[in-house]
Amino acid sequence: MHSEDSLRNDVALANRILERTGLSHAFGHASVRIPGTDTFLLPTRRSPGFAEAASLLIVDTDGNVRSGGGTPNSEFWIHARIYAARLEV
Repeated sequence: MHSEDSLRNDVALANRILERTGLSHAFGHASVRIPGTDTFLLPTRRSPGFAEAASLLIVDTDGNVRSGGGTPNSEFWIHARIYAARLEV
């Protein structure tokens, strides 16, 4: 089982890799479910290349920001619906 800090570091790194390899620019963010919950870590509304572990939001599958400052990116509903529908993801 990964700690939240480990998950935060992995999600931030994944977002930076997406941008730096040209797979994403302003859109296309990585996220991760916090195991055993209806919440997930997601970057704020900015380029994924600026994602940092400490600034990730905790968002629930109903779209509520549970923790963190800022606004979720515009794609957060895609992530939320997948996590709500697929508990194994």
